[in-house]
Amino acid sequence: MKYGVCICFDNIEGIKQAAEIGYDYVEFSFQAIVNADDKAFNNMKNLLSELNIKCETTNCFLPGSFNISSGNADMNEVAAFVEKGMKRGQELGLRIVVFGSGGAKQIPDGVEFGTAFKRLYEFLRDIVSPIAGKYDIQIAIEPLCKKEVNIINTVKEGAMLAVATGKDNIAVLADIYHMKEENETWQDILDVGSQLIHSHISNPGSDSNNAKRVYPTDKNEYDYKGFLDAIEKVGCKRCSVEASIAGDFYENLAKTYKLLKAIK
Repeated sequence: MKYGVCICFDNIEGIKQAAEIGYDYVEFSFQAIVNADDKAFNNMKNLLSELNIKCETTNCFLPGSFNISSGNADMNEVAAFVEKGMKRGQELGLRIVVFGSGGAKQIPDGVEFGTAFKRLYEFLRDIVSPIAGKYDIQIAIEPLCKKEVNIINTVKEGAMLAVATGKDNIAVLADIYHMKEENETWQDILDVGSQLIHSHISNPGSDSNNAKRVYPTDKNEYDYKGFLDAIEKVGCKRCSVEASIAGDFYENLAKTYKLLKAIK
């Protein structure tokens, strides 16, 4: 299993720390890669090369201003945004783009569910998949819990959207936090099988622990092993830590890495 960490594009010190600790890759915001000026982008490319670490995955694919479900997004503008990000991403070692982006998926009032679903899979099929194919990049649809968006809330729903595109480079992600919020089980991961290509892990909190989505530090906090066993069984090879920082960043990062490596 390769372990990465979700981190801000401009967190230079944090990126250095992640590499020092031993993380296999970093996960940046796709939007940050697109929006960086040429100097900042080239500096980042050089930094990653020096540290011998790559940005193999990205999150925050589309801004909310590109609401695909509404049918009002300028698809030429969206396509240009996707093209720029994937072209740049390839230079950083990008392999998987995570499509969570609740603002871009959210179904607005007056739009039927079926219409929104069709717009999403046509967008992925006709615009995203061909561009991603040029750069040998895959898309992992991230289901977000109902508190965050009103469509594609579970791993199985994400897999259905991926299958609807009919494209081999469109797949699904499992996020331990969103799965907990939607009362999903590890069996849901096994059920989607090879459709699952990426994952996010955190301490999602429990009935006796009010902390939500913080860095995992103890094997007894949650069933991390069950999650990692399930994703490994279906062939998923990457897991990114996506969590809020409570306390010292380096300490959290190091403890989580040690825990994950001890599990798998």
